[in-house]
Amino acid sequence: MAGLAVAAGVGADTILVRGIDPGVVVTTADVGAEVAATPDPLRTRITAERESLAEAINTVYRRKAIAAAAKAAGLDQVPEVQAQVLRAHEQVLADTLVYRQQQQLLAQVPDMTTRALEVYQAQPDRYRTSARIRVRHILLRANTAEARQARQAEAESLLQQLREGADFAALAKQQSDDTKSGVNGGELPFFQHGQMVKPFENAAFALKHPGDLSPVVETEFGLHVIRLEAIQPEQQRSFDEVKESIIGKLREDWLLDALETWRQRIVDPAKATIDQPALDAFLTEITSGQSVPTTQQGVEDHDPK
Repeated sequence: MAGLAVAAGVGADTILVRGIDPGVVVTTADVGAEVAATPDPLRTRITAERESLAEAINTVYRRKAIAAAAKAAGLDQVPEVQAQVLRAHEQVLADTLVYRQQQQLLAQVPDMTTRALEVYQAQPDRYRTSARIRVRHILLRANTAEARQARQAEAESLLQQLREGADFAALAKQQSDDTKSGVNGGELPFFQHGQMVKPFENAAFALKHPGDLSPVVETEFGLHVIRLEAIQPEQQRSFDEVKESIIGKLREDWLLDALETWRQRIVDPAKATIDQPALDAFLTEITSGQSVPTTQQGVEDHDPK
């Protein structure tokens, strides 16, 4: 089956493959259903590449052929198998109905602009950006207290060179054990409180002006010398900046609530009739360690004769 090609101009339900079993056929409709059930981006690839489409056809054929063999063996008459098929059937129906209801509700979502402004005005502090800073650092790696003590003089020497005007970026490239930032002259991306180990964070945020140098800082990674590069103070984001994200969240919440209201009308337990004595007996039986009741015959025990 490898390399199977699809003929051009085939009909709406043309047979593409016939199996050894005369009842096993793969049609264009079968392949269309297979492709439709495939999530993107794989679906896009299947419809754009002949090899991917041919493999999808092979997948359908293999499944149909094996299923036909299972049916010939009488497995479709096994109660346990029938129960699984019924569950799958019910799940597909339920999922399809929920999906269709979601699509209908999507067309009914109201304009949330006014509500979004109300949310923004009610809690403006939620839309403030935290203060951030950008620094350079030189790391002398030392993973134990003894190692850090041994490299203390080396770190102090680097700090003194920087205080005397040495180029921080050049020194970081030559001396820093943090090779990832070292290639960039020791520069780290902007960060805010809570994103660095505490001793490093405390020392960095204690610097007040770009160009300020920290004392030697000790962390679990080793010894650091830090220089402040830039400060981004805490700022209030405007409504226009956050409007779309607020509207998106409001739309999502509205859709979830509407879907749950619709679902509740169908599955509301308060409207169901429950045989309480039977339910209590069943719960007691199962939670006492006994096995869940199943069908009388398992797949292994079935004799198609």
